Formats: sequence, structure tokens, C-alpha cells
Amino acid sequence: MDQASGTTTKWIAGILTVLLGGALAGGIFYWDKSGNLVAEKDKMELKADSMLSVKLNLEREILHLSTQINDAVKDNKALGGQIHTAKAKLKKTNALLHTFQKSNQSQLQDIAHLNQQLAQLEDVRNSLKDEFEALKNEKSTLANENKELKANNADLSQQVSQLTDQMKELVPRTLITADNFSVNVLKSNEKLTAKAKKADALVISMTLPAALKEAGEQDVFLSITDLQNIPMSGAIGNQTINAADGNGQVPVYAIKKVDFGHNPQKVTFHFEPTQKVEAGTYKVRIYTPNAYLGSTEFSLRESFLFF
Repeated sequence: MDQASGTTTKWIAGILTVLLGGALAGGIFYWDKSGNLVAEKDKMELKADSMLSVKLNLEREILHLSTQINDAVKDNKALGGQIHTAKAKLKKTNALLHTFQKSNQSQLQDIAHLNQQLAQLEDVRNSLKDEFEALKNEKSTLANENKELKANNADLSQQVSQLTDQMKELVPRTLITADNFSVNVLKSNEKLTAKAKKADALVISMTLPAALKEAGEQDVFLSITDLQNIPMSGAIGNQTINAADGNGQVPVYAIKKVDFGHNPQKVTFHFEPTQKVEAGTYKVRIYTPNAYLGSTEFSLRESFLFF
């Protein structure tokens, strides 16, 4: 019994030992397993935290990208409008460039033509310069000749002046008379005539030359006679002339005040006969109270049957 009891006790003790060992082994296994799980859990939590951080970062990046995309879309729309405008400007610019190129070609042709014209004008200019230089030389030569001629002319003028003075001294004053006499016989309609019976007026003019030296203002008398010194009818009176070659009375038909200080000058007399003028040749004489100034002749004819 004791042996059996001892065996049983050993068997129980063995079982207990086995059980205790198993329990111990199980506890050790459980403890080890549990420790591994905690570590794994910690790793998972760290990984989860990391993934959450990555997620948050990704979400932020996605939001930022979305904002950028929206901005880019807006910018693209604006850029699209700018591109459209730029394309339109480019098209217009190309058209202008094409026009300019065509115009430029035309201008190049025009420039070539202008260059040709300029070359021709330069030839003309050079020719004119040569001609101008020749004219300058000729002008210089002519100027020298003109200078010599002026000097000669001055000498001649001086000689003429001296000769004139000498002639004035040599020619008596009574030989210097009026010149350029003119006698016009007028009809009643103031037309010229040569018929005695139609003579209604006589217009006699002459020039008093500068060489005719008389003192100041004097009366000048018109006298008319025929070639036999018979006075024409219509005299207004007689005047005594104290001439150098003698004194005498002359019939007077008109009187005019003349200032001899204005010589040379033209003097004109107007005489209207009061009676019928006879046909013939008449002599007109001009006097001052102290000098004979010159004379001329004119003729009047008879009227024929029809004229």
C-alpha cells in the first residue's frame, strides 16, 4: 500500500511536474507571445501614425495641387485669350509684313530708279559746275575788259566834256536855238489836215535844249509869216525883239511863260486862226524879248473838187 501510495505519489508528482512544466512552458510561451504582440502593436501604431502623417501630407498636397490646377485653369483661360489675341496680332503682323515686303520690293525698285536718276543728276551737276567755272573765268575776263572799257569811257567822257565846253566857247549863243520843231494843222474835229480852208487850229511844239542858256523865267513869242514875211491873219499883237543882230517888231500869235532853268524841255503853242487861212508855205519863228530861238516851215494846200 505504501509502495502503491508512493508510486501514486510519484505518478502524481510526475504529472504535477509535467503539468507544472507545461504550465511554466505555457506561461513562458504566453509571456513571450504577449511581448511580441505588444511590440508588434507598437510597430503598427507607429506605422499607422506615419501613414496618417503621409495621408495628411498627401491631402495637403492634393488641396494645394487642386488650388494650383484651378489657378492654372483660370490662367489658361486668360492665357488662351491672350494667345488668341496674340495669334490675331500675329496674323495682322504677317499681313503687314507681307504688304511691307511687297512695298519694300517696290521701294527697292524705286530706290534703284532714284539711284539712276541721282547718277544722271550728278552728271548734270558736274557739267553745270564745269560750265559755271568756265563762265566765272569768262566773267573775270569780261570784268577786266569792262574795267578797261569804263576807264576808256571815262577818258572819252572827259574829252567830250572838254570839247563841249570848247564848242560853247567857240559857238555864239545866238547860234544855239530850239530844235525838234513840229507843226500839226487840225480840222474842227481835231483830225489832221493839209487843206488851208479846213485849218481851224495850229499846234506848234519844239524842244529847248540844255545848251540854250537864257535867264530865268521869260515870255516866249510865237510868230507866223509867209516866205515874203507877210504875217498870217489873226495876230494878237506885235512885240519888239532886242536881238543881237538888231531890233525889230514881229507879229505875235501866242505867248507862253517859260522857265529856262528847266531846260531841256518841250514847249507847245496852240493858235486858232480867226479868219480863213490862205494856201501856201508859212514860216514859224520863236522869240524871247531879247533872242531869236529858232524857226520851221509848214505848207497848206488848196482843196480840190472832191477832196
